[in-house]
Amino acid sequence: MASDLPSDFDIVVLGTGLQESILAAAFSRIGLKVLHIDRNDYYGGPWASFNLQGVDKWIIQKQSASFCCQPLDSDHLLTLVKEGEKLLELPGTYTSVLEPQSHYHVDKRPEINEEKIAEDTQDMNVSIQRQENNNTLPQSASSEYDGEKDKPGQKPSVVETAQSKEGALGGGSKEGTTAEESVAKDFDGQFSSASEEDGESADTPTVDKETSPSDVVDYIPTKDKQERQCEWFADDICKEWRRYSIDLAPKLLYCAGSMVELLIVSDVAKYCEFRTVSRVLTMHDGKLEKVPCSRADVFSSKILTLPEKRLLMKFLTFAAEYEQHSETYQDYLDRPFADFLDSQKLTTRIKHFVMEAIAMVLPSSSTQEGLASTQKFLRSLGRYGNTAFLFPLYGSGELPQGFCRLSAVFGGCYCLTLSALHLVITEADNRCIGIITNGGQRINCKYLIGDPSYMPSDFYIHDNRNISRGIFVTDRTIFPGAEEELSLLYLLQHSEENATATTVLELPSSAMVCQGSTYLVHLTCSARADAATDLKPAANTLFDMCPQQTDDCAEVGKRKPRVLWSLFFKQVDLSNITATEKVPENLFIVCGPGAEIDPDKHVAEARKIFKKICPDEEFLPKPPHPDDIIFVDDEETPATGNQSSVLSADLDVDGEGVDCTESKQIQRDAKEEATESESVTESNVTENTEEGQEKSEKK
Repeated sequence: MASDLPSDFDIVVLGTGLQESILAAAFSRIGLKVLHIDRNDYYGGPWASFNLQGVDKWIIQKQSASFCCQPLDSDHLLTLVKEGEKLLELPGTYTSVLEPQSHYHVDKRPEINEEKIAEDTQDMNVSIQRQENNNTLPQSASSEYDGEKDKPGQKPSVVETAQSKEGALGGGSKEGTTAEESVAKDFDGQFSSASEEDGESADTPTVDKETSPSDVVDYIPTKDKQERQCEWFADDICKEWRRYSIDLAPKLLYCAGSMVELLIVSDVAKYCEFRTVSRVLTMHDGKLEKVPCSRADVFSSKILTLPEKRLLMKFLTFAAEYEQHSETYQDYLDRPFADFLDSQKLTTRIKHFVMEAIAMVLPSSSTQEGLASTQKFLRSLGRYGNTAFLFPLYGSGELPQGFCRLSAVFGGCYCLTLSALHLVITEADNRCIGIITNGGQRINCKYLIGDPSYMPSDFYIHDNRNISRGIFVTDRTIFPGAEEELSLLYLLQHSEENATATTVLELPSSAMVCQGSTYLVHLTCSARADAATDLKPAANTLFDMCPQQTDDCAEVGKRKPRVLWSLFFKQVDLSNITATEKVPENLFIVCGPGAEIDPDKHVAEARKIFKKICPDEEFLPKPPHPDDIIFVDDEETPATGNQSSVLSADLDVDGEGVDCTESKQIQRDAKEEATESESVTESNVTENTEEGQEKSEKK
């Protein structure tokens, strides 16, 4: 398919990350010819989501660099370059992911030797039969106990013999032990007695006869009587690999943020589904607490005193419109946010809630940054329920795919496993006029947009920082409640050097990212060493990293959640990119994911690049309704003939670009002429009824 691609496009986009996908959709929406390619065989790049098998494949790919493209023949390259042009080689081995490692923290299910079980069963039956033959009671005694005689030539059954023996020796008590039970206990409970199968108590959970003992599901005495598995094996997770959706860069959406506004205006929201983050947690005095954020939460909270509730409401009211009260914070603009909170005479608990759960900033952050973050949080409350955040079902990887779908609807061309190996640069004015793909094809373009991993290292400068990410599958939530809830925790930990923050996002199975009765937890922090070392303090605070198997479900609620599976990796922080002077003027490098919890920054960056290329066009306007689209038929050519000729002439340009504004104005003028022509036709129809009927039938 790659060999069949057209050779000329208006825009070529390298990489299918979030910012690249937004730009591809924006340019396709205004009628430009867009080619969107990715070297990988999946969408999203560093923003992608994988199931468990996809994660294993992704780790192998990153460790072996199997995605590297083979160089092209030099003689063939010379045939693709014209006079006055030069080729610039692009990197083929760059990766923004470092040291990915996954690990199962539970053992595999022990193998069951069916032949050994069959032999043990046969030996048990022989032993029981011998015991019956040696201890058979006289027929008269058996008749007195059972009330009836056995039929001639028929041997008594195993259960009847055991009952007869029990009646003679123990008086027929129900608390006695049958022969099968005494033998079965010697086999570690692998076999159940006939009396137990016939008379299970109502309090015992029903177990499928084909289910092995390790698959037994018991109940934890919670309010909703939620079914939980007590004993876990690696096989239990592996067999449900399709039900996991693991984000490489998990993000939340502020309900009043720019990403939500863009999803609504561009109509991309119809390609995604969302769920609210129903609670914000914080660690205070070594205990997890739910933070009261809205007015209703504040006044219904039991962890705040009445004076604290008044102080908190007063501060939140001020922070919602802090620009109008500049005299209050003017002297603290360049000072830490913690100093400003001290000046407001807030209690220790309230300062903790504001800084670590609402603003979610470090104590060293400026007052301006802290107030802006608090305001953004408060403005998002109440729009979609009593929450400030939304999470995309099936993971954040659905966002770039949604914009890719919109681009494809409006004519965008997509091709995976295709990359650019060379840029075609003009020697005179240093403009990028095309690319050479790994298939050996030259594709001409007017503008090129790319992910940093596709560009030469001397084209951009970025902060020399990395991000440590950890992803856990756990057996229960960190904060038990009546229902499964999405939880956000900003965990601030103080050390001798400075304070470090770890963002914890816990997702239940209702977020469509994991199997039932498990939770998927994302941990993110700034990297200082390897990811496992950086996240170890937060992980040990919240989870049991070395779980011990237990079949006692009563003990589950008394311990920390167990980690069943984990993934650690480091990601290069490419959220702040600065282009160098070597970059051609028509080439744009987009930013990658950072440690921030929301993608609003990437929406602003995409809008800025779009305005540089098409300053007079609207950024991702709402698509027309299907009922409003007018399809022009060949029979209606006389009424709209001017429009078709004008459009064809407008699109046949000399390669300098498409004047979309002038084209739209011509379309509007042609549409008005067509409307006037139709009105004249209608007036003629009303004058002659018979002719009007014939014309309407022809229409």
